Amino acid sequence: QVRRSRPLGTLSTFDMAMPEPNCTIRSSSTVAPQALMMMNGRFIRSQSIDMAERIKRDAGDELAAQVVLAWQLVYSRDPLEPERAAAIQLLEQLAELFREAIANPEKEAGSADNLTEPKTSEDPLIEALATLCQALIGSNEFLYVR
Repeated sequence: QVRRSRPLGTLSTFDMAMPEPNCTIRSSSTVAPQALMMMNGRFIRSQSIDMAERIKRDAGDELAAQVVLAWQLVYSRDPLEPERAAAIQLLEQLAELFREAIANPEKEAGSADNLTEPKTSEDPLIEALATLCQALIGSNEFLYVR
């Protein structure tokens, strides 16, 4: 529920329709705050963690199956072979980075916390998969209708 006197700031970034009775046209724009919100927004990160947990639960521990399910959920298609291979390689590299960050928290001086606000997981594979999910959700293929 949204009140006219208290519009949601998140929706205004994405050209929310004005609730006034005399709104004859809805403006449409593509601006930097939209991309920044998709890259750094707490809501997007939280949803990415939830999506990663769902993917791991439904697809199991095999990275290839996780990548295919992520593509199907976000794009409604299977990944192309180069996309699948790149995503698997990314997941392996990110999982290793998150393992190191979790094992040596003093080394990173809080940067891992900044990446995962407000919701996080102690599982480096979930963190890696959530980062991939966040990238997929922020992509042009997901955001713009062709």
